[in-house]
Amino acid sequence: MKIKLITFILIIISLASCLFGCNDINGDKDIDSDKDIDSDKTQLAYTAKTVATQNYFNTNSKLELYDDFSLSEKELKFDQTWIKVKEILKQVEDNISLAYSTSDIARYNALSYGQSVEISKLTADILEIAKKAYKDTDGAYNPTVYPLVDLWGFTPRFTNNAQFIKVEEYDRANREAYSTTLPKQEYIDGFCKLTDFDNAIVSQNNNVYTLTKNSKDVTINGKTYSQKLDLGGIGKGYACDLVTQLLQKEGYKYGYFSCGSSSIAILSNFDKKTHKATDYKVGFTAPRNNDLLSSSYANIKTSNKALSSSGDYEHKYIINGFNYCHIINPANGMPINSPNGAVQQGIALVSVLAQNNAYCDCLTTALCVMGIDKAKEFLSKTDYEYSIVTYNSQEETYQVHSNIDNLNLVDSDYKKVEE
Repeated sequence: MKIKLITFILIIISLASCLFGCNDINGDKDIDSDKDIDSDKTQLAYTAKTVATQNYFNTNSKLELYDDFSLSEKELKFDQTWIKVKEILKQVEDNISLAYSTSDIARYNALSYGQSVEISKLTADILEIAKKAYKDTDGAYNPTVYPLVDLWGFTPRFTNNAQFIKVEEYDRANREAYSTTLPKQEYIDGFCKLTDFDNAIVSQNNNVYTLTKNSKDVTINGKTYSQKLDLGGIGKGYACDLVTQLLQKEGYKYGYFSCGSSSIAILSNFDKKTHKATDYKVGFTAPRNNDLLSSSYANIKTSNKALSSSGDYEHKYIINGFNYCHIINPANGMPINSPNGAVQQGIALVSVLAQNNAYCDCLTTALCVMGIDKAKEFLSKTDYEYSIVTYNSQEETYQVHSNIDNLNLVDSDYKKVEE
């Protein structure tokens, strides 16, 4: 599943007023005549205002909105909206974050087989979306891989100066015992038995929601382990959806909200010269040949969409020249794209445009797990726009599979595959 820790920018939005070191910035904004807005004089003074915070989900969240901020009431409205946005982030984080022992998911993870815990409606709603994604993708999206993610060393307890490292044995507490050896197969096999998401059962009695752990514990080398969940990835997307609803309720039409950079809710951009709605220019970060994660392999123009991305290139470590990443295949307990002989290949990056960030977050993780053939088969039955980068460690070019009409490749190492 997708564990979204503190990251560099995965997706770079090219704005006239970008806060961070975004590349591909320009004033080249094509105007869509179908998006004309009323030439209301109140819109002539529209400008962009941007704020950001790193206080939630251990990552950066950013809001940009357009309004006439020369008016004090508009300034006040923006400030009040930002307060509400942060309240949404806090509410979601408080309910599902594993950083808090009091969260619904942390309390579930502390249970043993057969035990139950009362959860909030918010957590129940997130679990409902996660269950749908789990069913739709035949288990490729599965938040119960958390013990495996931890086994491979991609949870916060294994971080040190933002570098992911792993202990020689799963239970070893001595921090000096960190090693770059692979996990033992007995732990991989054992933790795979904990990945039946159907056994995390949500029930409702009137307005009371309960989450029951119906997955049997496993014992390895004399120690018992229980099923554990992590909803961190979908949580950011869910927060984006709530923020989108808030912005629409407050009457905002122009701007965007980014939560962790890999989950972005995009409204329309606003052209101050023509006073018409236009698209944002969005750059997709190149997942290879890019140590600083600062350049794009392609860009598109889009608006009024939910955007999510997942890939194997950021949270990873290298053993014997091969990448091992944080996205785990629940079927075999291995990181996606684990090497096969001397060759490593697979999906390096998936970006999907849809109307729902939470489900979109689940889907991008699942597509990485599926592999390119099954991913394209799945997407062919939807109306989602997508761009997928595949690679082969013996090749010097990377293939781009996309149905986005205005996808513009900007890196010569990336070659588009004719669909």
